[in-house]
Amino acid sequence: MADRNFYPEEGHYYPRKVEADGSAVFGASSAIASQDFTGGTFAKVGTGDFSLTLSDTFNAVKSVHVQYHVNSATPTDIVPQVYSVSASSKLIKFKLLTGTVPTDPGTGAVAYVRVTFKNSGV
Repeated sequence: MADRNFYPEEGHYYPRKVEADGSAVFGASSAIASQDFTGGTFAKVGTGDFSLTLSDTFNAVKSVHVQYHVNSATPTDIVPQVYSVSASSKLIKFKLLTGTVPTDPGTGAVAYVRVTFKNSGV
């Protein structure tokens, strides 16, 4: 179980939490061109479907926030949807949707992800 040296925040329901955040930049064919997430790795699962595999197991995932940013003169209205979170299997899955249809992001688009965990050291 992970007990990282992150900065805990006091005064919450759980006495300590761990936050990790990072981003994935999409390239041609919506492949992950680059990523910056300490403690995890992004992967493309299918059309508009992505996963974040965590390096360590935590007691619980308290929240997941995904924000999508497009670098385009003609942006599309894509909304991220987190549809599977498992602290025990170290896997978070999310889709990028246009309406209800999974949609591949354009080249240069970025997904920013922030995950809040219950610190296993508490």
